[in-house]
Amino acid sequence: MPLYDYSCEKCGKRFELMRSMSDNSQVTCPDCASVCKKNVTTTSFMLKGTGWYKTDYTSSGTAGTKTTHSPSCGCCHKASDGTCGI
Repeated sequence: MPLYDYSCEKCGKRFELMRSMSDNSQVTCPDCASVCKKNVTTTSFMLKGTGWYKTDYTSSGTAGTKTTHSPSCGCCHKASDGTCGI
């Protein structure tokens, strides 16, 4: 179940609740019992590793070319700037 962030406009309390996506009932503040609004927040989802736009395509400007490798990768001959020399 997703975690939602809520804030009370009356007392200013912010809190999180784990709720089903299909649950449309109003949320009340645990302190003052007034109706709260759902806040829009950023996600903590992050893509790590290779194969993503940020790691493989941004520096070189050409799709399909990897920009850097680890010293022990052994998959190519490195150029002097650290990019794939193949």
